[in-house]
Amino acid sequence: MIISIVPEGTKVNKGDLVCQLDKKELEEKITAKEVVINTAEANMLQAKENLEIQKIVNERDKSTAETAYQLALLDKEKYENGEYRQLVNTLEGSIKLKQEEKTRAEQSLEFSKRMAKKGYRSQSELEAEQLSFNKAVIEVSVEQEKLVVLKNYEYRRKIAELNANAKDLELDLERVNKKADSAIVSMQSVYNTAMQNLEAQNKEMADLKSYLANTTLYAPQNGEVVYANPSSSSSYRSSEVLIAEGLSVRERQQIVKIPDLEHVKVESRIHESVIGRVSLGQPAVIRIISFPDEIFNGVISEVSSVPMSGSFPNTDIKEYRVCVALTDEPEKVRRLRPGLTAEFEIIVDNRGDILQIPVQGIINIGSDYFCYMLDPEGNPLRKKLKVGDTNDTSVEIIEGITVGDQIILNPRSSFPKEISMLEEEYTNKADQKQESEARELAKKVDVKKLAQESVGVEPATDAVSRFQSMDINKDQKLTVDELPPPMANAFVRMDTNLDGGVDLEEFKTAAARMKNGNRTGGGPPSERSGERSGGDKANLQRAPQAGGRASSPANP
Repeated sequence: MIISIVPEGTKVNKGDLVCQLDKKELEEKITAKEVVINTAEANMLQAKENLEIQKIVNERDKSTAETAYQLALLDKEKYENGEYRQLVNTLEGSIKLKQEEKTRAEQSLEFSKRMAKKGYRSQSELEAEQLSFNKAVIEVSVEQEKLVVLKNYEYRRKIAELNANAKDLELDLERVNKKADSAIVSMQSVYNTAMQNLEAQNKEMADLKSYLANTTLYAPQNGEVVYANPSSSSSYRSSEVLIAEGLSVRERQQIVKIPDLEHVKVESRIHESVIGRVSLGQPAVIRIISFPDEIFNGVISEVSSVPMSGSFPNTDIKEYRVCVALTDEPEKVRRLRPGLTAEFEIIVDNRGDILQIPVQGIINIGSDYFCYMLDPEGNPLRKKLKVGDTNDTSVEIIEGITVGDQIILNPRSSFPKEISMLEEEYTNKADQKQESEARELAKKVDVKKLAQESVGVEPATDAVSRFQSMDINKDQKLTVDELPPPMANAFVRMDTNLDGGVDLEEFKTAAARMKNGNRTGGGPPSERSGERSGGDKANLQRAPQAGGRASSPANP
């Protein structure tokens, strides 16, 4: 809402306060946004701390898992290269000792047997020696079996167990690493989200503060305050007031204008039909309604590159925005006020010593131009012209008449029949030219074959068969799309009842006329020629209406 605004027409200097908008709502939004920002900042800091803690936990878990895996590898290496060899060496040494004890026991047993035979050993002593020998044999066998079990079973089992333990710890290390990385990604995402939320809240706060600053409007330059209320020519009601104390304004609405009265321009719209003749730098003559006796000068300073929609109700009209900058001295320009109504003329060309006549004296038939003039005896005479450039009132004449010739204005009202017959003649010439081109094409193309190929049927022998073969949709009428190119060129003359289609009777009539060589249509040529001659004679006898004279002005 506009709280205060300087009166319209007040002269202000750069930096003066011009308008104060209501800022209470913005101040409340800023207070609420501060609370949101504090919460977002706390969430961001918490997310940052959680991320740092997770990094420490990850380092500890990774280190523990890595140590366990390395210890498992060392246990395997220790058993394979240390403990196993030690056990093998111990058993092999024990076997050697047992084998020596067995050898001594065997020798002692043999000695005791010899002594017993001589009576020096008792039977009990011999049995004791035998028992010692048997014990030594058993101990050697036991130690050998221990070595076999160690090498063939315990070693393989221990190695498999150590390998499995190392593999498990390796997988556990990989799991710990992935879990740690996943936790870091999750924590990082939470931290990034919190950071982005904080940045977004800070940006909104900055926008709110800028909006708050913009509620106070200062003059950007010296000038006069003009309210941006719609004029009577706008699409709004002329009585509607948009700028005043107590009224509300919308975003990007223009509130006031402080024009620089030393640099004035005229804004207008140019219709698309003539915008191609307008370019930057062209001179213009401006007339201000408030200063009817003065002429102001300017140049085209802006030409829009895209069209603007026309004013209601002619919204389909395309117009281009054009600005004319005034080039007069500042003392003269400072007398003007913003919003004055003006009209201007753009000088697109300026040539001297040309021949021109009023546009009312020109008629256009086909691509040719004609006028009616009075001959030395005062009789009307039609002249063919070669024209050049034109403006709203006059047409440049390059060939056909000379300076001083008397031109009859509005010839269509003075010679309606003659002009009508002339237009018919031009139409017939255009038709004959078209038919001549069709005949030339027919000489090069087999019409029947082309027609049959276009509809995909066998060659026809009469008009009825040809009609039926070309009637693709079987609606008993031929459209221009169903006819082959040579016949399509003559569709208008074949459709005598002008219903948009050629029925069988019209097709037969056209076929008979083409067979007899009469391709022009209508009545006999002799009758048409007679009508034209009579009409010309009657029109030439009518009294002319002299209304213009060929002249040679400096500025068309």
